[in-house]
Amino acid sequence: MPTSAVPSNDNRPASFDQALVDYLPGLHAVAIRAYPNEESDELVSDTIEYALSHWQSQRPGVTMLTWLRQVMSFMRARRRIAASAQKRAGVTVPLDDSMASVSPDDTNTALRQAVDPLPERSRAIVLMQAAGYTLNEIGIAHGLTRERIRQISRRAVEAMRRDRCQANDNWDRRCAA
Repeated sequence: MPTSAVPSNDNRPASFDQALVDYLPGLHAVAIRAYPNEESDELVSDTIEYALSHWQSQRPGVTMLTWLRQVMSFMRARRRIAASAQKRAGVTVPLDDSMASVSPDDTNTALRQAVDPLPERSRAIVLMQAAGYTLNEIGIAHGLTRERIRQISRRAVEAMRRDRCQANDNWDRRCAA
């Protein structure tokens, strides 16, 4: 891995770097065994880069190898989401920690108007669902569980229904629910 890709961190203890180097052969073995059809070298490189930049997120009581396996699983999930996003025209899920975005051309005007009053996170979740993302993919992109995404989505739909009923002069059965 080129040294320019590794984030510089003067506060990171040397023991962390040494432990990472010591576990490198084990990481390669885990990547080859657990994910045989993927490019294991790139997955290991992504894992190491993430571990170096997020070294403070390792919790006490969790072994280094266990934490690195969790990071590798997380990086694999990010890679899978990015790959599926590339297949969808106009819809992107960035690999960084920013919110996912859906281009306006992929949604119709009525949907954009309906989600406009929603909070930013709820709006992004509803638009990603409309674009065809699964609850798991949306959860990974937002750092939330599948169940929490379902709850946010349900509340957003209820809020859109309430707004539509309040704006609509014609009262119907759907507004009573």
